[in-house]
Amino acid sequence: MIMSCPPTVRGRKTGPRDGFTLMEVLVALVVLGIAFAVIARLFAADLQGIKASGDYSAAAVEAMAGMRETLDKDKLTEGTFEEITDNGYRISVTVSKPMPERTENLSVELLEVDLRISWTTYGKTRTMNLSAMKLVEKKI
Repeated sequence: MIMSCPPTVRGRKTGPRDGFTLMEVLVALVVLGIAFAVIARLFAADLQGIKASGDYSAAAVEAMAGMRETLDKDKLTEGTFEEITDNGYRISVTVSKPMPERTENLSVELLEVDLRISWTTYGKTRTMNLSAMKLVEKKI
């Protein structure tokens, strides 16, 4: 019985190979590393977006509650006041008379309520503004 050896070229096999070369393994690892880094960066950006969205939603709830509380006051007068909530939001409310000449002969006056809420996220200060108008009886 005659055994045949695989064909060789200067001592190397020229037939099918059983594995990968070191260079192929390194290239595959680099490609996988880059893909993983891109996916991780996108995931982190999504998490920051979700956090920012939650912060804006919570600030909107705080601002609406502050505006509702201000507008529900029986004796609303001109002025400015500030408050810091338990959640760390700074609320500044300004009440002014926008058009006193238009209501001087009426038994009511128009008040404008401007509410500004601000908070800090990732080292940046974010703000949101709300405005409303309210008619109140004039003080005689």
